[in-house]
Amino acid sequence: MTTKAESGRDLGETVVRWMRVHRGARGWSARELGDRLETAGYGLNSTAVTNIEQGRRRLSLDEWAAVADVLGEPPVALLIPPEGETVRLPDDTQLDARQLLGWVTGSGDLETDRDPAESAYRLARLVAFQLCYAGTLAASIALRAVERWRIETWAGPAEAERTRGLVEDSIRAAIHTAMMAKTKGARFDPLPPAVVEAAGELDIDVPDVLVGSHN
Repeated sequence: MTTKAESGRDLGETVVRWMRVHRGARGWSARELGDRLETAGYGLNSTAVTNIEQGRRRLSLDEWAAVADVLGEPPVALLIPPEGETVRLPDDTQLDARQLLGWVTGSGDLETDRDPAESAYRLARLVAFQLCYAGTLAASIALRAVERWRIETWAGPAEAERTRGLVEDSIRAAIHTAMMAKTKGARFDPLPPAVVEAAGELDIDVPDVLVGSHN
């Protein structure tokens, strides 16, 4: 249930908190995160990251997405408060993690008296969105694994062999996720050509529907 109180960080503060936590988990300093953002062409640098983390300036919506991308995290993950805490909206409404996730994804909102049919529709839409996102993420992971495998193949057979199992598993996971999305009627994209090519080299069958243009 939503409440109104004075405690809880606002959305911007929550994003900055997770930004600091995730960069720390990767062993990155604020300078290194800023350098990575600048290298990726996002228009942020180490000075901006330091100012954001120290509260001297706010993080824009575009910058939130940029930080999530460089950290390798889904943007929504930077909005969700830790267990037992809440996020404060501009009108001082407090939302816990479940409530905020439901509100942001469209599976729930700030009201509890929704018609059951509408709730079922929103839940189905959320499932489709999640499957679509999962398929895109799995394909991206597979592509990164293939790219790493190619680099290590150039380095030598021993290095490539260490990565082969990871590549096989990631490709199979991408195929499984995409086909599950298709079964549930969710939108799905074909696998990247590099992933399809690697699958052929590894004797992994790729369904025709995952090869070619977007459906």
